[in-house]
Amino acid sequence: MSRCLRLRLGAEGYDHPGWAGSFYPEDLPREWWAGYYAALFPAVLLPARMLDDPTLETCLAEFSPQGRVFLRAPEPALLSGSHRERLIVLAQGFPAVLAGVLAVSPAQAQGLRAQLGESIQVLGDTQAPVWRPDADAAHAGLGLLPTPPDLRTLRRWLDSFTSASESTDCTLILEGNPPSPGGLEQGRTLLEVMGW
Repeated sequence: MSRCLRLRLGAEGYDHPGWAGSFYPEDLPREWWAGYYAALFPAVLLPARMLDDPTLETCLAEFSPQGRVFLRAPEPALLSGSHRERLIVLAQGFPAVLAGVLAVSPAQAQGLRAQLGESIQVLGDTQAPVWRPDADAAHAGLGLLPTPPDLRTLRRWLDSFTSASESTDCTLILEGNPPSPGGLEQGRTLLEVMGW
């Protein structure tokens, strides 16, 4: 039985030049993309390079307190001193929005948890697993999806994720570089039809 009471859908990144003219209106200035995206989708998984981007705070500020922003952890396994400090400051400044750091491996998750302490959630190991369609992870609050081939498959994945999750606050991220804006729109429509 699903405990998931809120299900958010988002994409891996929002700053995709290929989305101009299809997802973003052609005349929308690029510096407005984060706000436009956040108005339509309450979740995003940002790439690790955003830790070095001076616009990261502006991006986080575009999301409402009900939104969720996840950040991929940079490689190597441990954070540099400046990245560690920046993450801690961001977690303090945006505690409702910055939901966690996604590690690339369980070993990195353990190392990041040791570096960051309780300042921000670290995901990607058995302590805080991430759900995927090909690797069911019980009690995961974050799921990562490839672009679904069709709506039936997406529906099956949504049902599988929400039934496996023990979290009441769930987020699904459509992966890709860039993710399919059409797949994202289909996902949003399906969530609305399903009553999410």
